Amino acid sequence: MSRFLVIGFEFCEAFHYSLVLCKPKSEGTEYRVTVMNGDIEKQLDSDRTIREVNGSLQVEPSGNQVHNQVIRKIAHSLGRMIGKPVWEVKPR
Repeated sequence: MSRFLVIGFEFCEAFHYSLVLCKPKSEGTEYRVTVMNGDIEKQLDSDRTIREVNGSLQVEPSGNQVHNQVIRKIAHSLGRMIGKPVWEVKPR
């Protein structure tokens, strides 16, 4: 069963909110992120999914620096909320 969480995070010296859809999958939960700020939301890539892998939240880098910063901050806030560490995949 899917559920929604509201996650707060700091970005550019301001506090923002994101809505996170938590979808259980056989290989781990997927967390789909929507930032509740239109200006930031427009700057993000289309793949806004944080995946749970081996008990950690996995953050995949993209070529978009703003996307990377925002998703990383949301992942860390989400991790604190649900008690899971964040693992950032290094760019190749």
